[in-house]
Amino acid sequence: MKKTGSGQAIIMFAVIILTLFGLAALVIDQARLLYVARETQAVADASALGGATALTKGDDPVVGAQTVARLNSANNRSATLDASDVAVGRYSNGTFTAGGTPSNAVRTIPHYTVSNIVGLWSPTSVTRRKATAAFETLGQGAPGLPVVLGSCFKCDPGSCSTSSINLAFSTSNGTTANGDNAAWAIYGGNNGVSHVLDYIPTVCGGHGLTNPTQSAGTNIGMTNGVATSLCGGFQSVSCIGQTYLVPVVQSACGGVLNQSSPVIGFATIKIMAANCNPPGFCANSAGCTGPTSGCACNNDPDCPGGVKGSCVQKYITVQPTFIDCNLPQNATVCQGGGFSDSCPDCGTGRLTLVE
Repeated sequence: MKKTGSGQAIIMFAVIILTLFGLAALVIDQARLLYVARETQAVADASALGGATALTKGDDPVVGAQTVARLNSANNRSATLDASDVAVGRYSNGTFTAGGTPSNAVRTIPHYTVSNIVGLWSPTSVTRRKATAAFETLGQGAPGLPVVLGSCFKCDPGSCSTSSINLAFSTSNGTTANGDNAAWAIYGGNNGVSHVLDYIPTVCGGHGLTNPTQSAGTNIGMTNGVATSLCGGFQSVSCIGQTYLVPVVQSACGGVLNQSSPVIGFATIKIMAANCNPPGFCANSAGCTGPTSGCACNNDPDCPGGVKGSCVQKYITVQPTFIDCNLPQNATVCQGGGFSDSCPDCGTGRLTLVE
């Protein structure tokens, strides 16, 4: 009996020891896996931002993500990131679409195989983490000009237009065929020329009043037309080359922008030139962006088909500029803050981790 009892005790003791050993092994392996998982998340966050930063500069976002990944460590070695673990796409309305264009976001999903110290159940474990970095537009700002852009205006990270664009406020007969893409902002319900002139900077021929702060989601009034008194100042040497923040509204091109529309973000434009008197150019002629040979017009009948609104006579030529609000030198332009993904094409905002 004593031998039997002693044998049972030894067996039970062995079972307990093995159980404790197994639990200890599980705890050790899980703790190590959790630690490497945290390192993996850090790699994901850093590489996603690195890829998105490269995207804003026009560089290869995959290479950018991989370069930043190597500056980190995971699982006791320098971190690596396979090209297949990097996706470039579009982030809008809270959703990332791999391959979506225009591209404004980078997602990385690094993964590492961890050798279990004890490995009672498996010799290895895999940890995988995800991060997405995207461009968000400035949600509140103080415009430098009383100018509003239609939502057809695009300035995406790494692909902001290198060509200047013409802001067509009106056409020869007050209608539009080319799709006006800009309007004058109305503050306080007064849409007179003199009132608009009050908010144009003095260097561009205006009275230099501070434009009211605007916010995404709120409506802004607009009026169309370019009086010579508004246009002329933009031709001055003091105005050419100036850069200004302007709001973008949820209003597609294709009609005169002369109503109230919600602001969806902000863009930054550089004044390049202005055309205040005839001749203008035929907007319905392929390749025509100014009064050059074969494009010039004095009125609609000069353009193909005599289409109403086809002869654009008064316009301001601007250069879209991408502004990264994370950079200290852009603090003044970006001081409004309140970033959102309401206008990923607006071109003035910041890169941030969105997931």
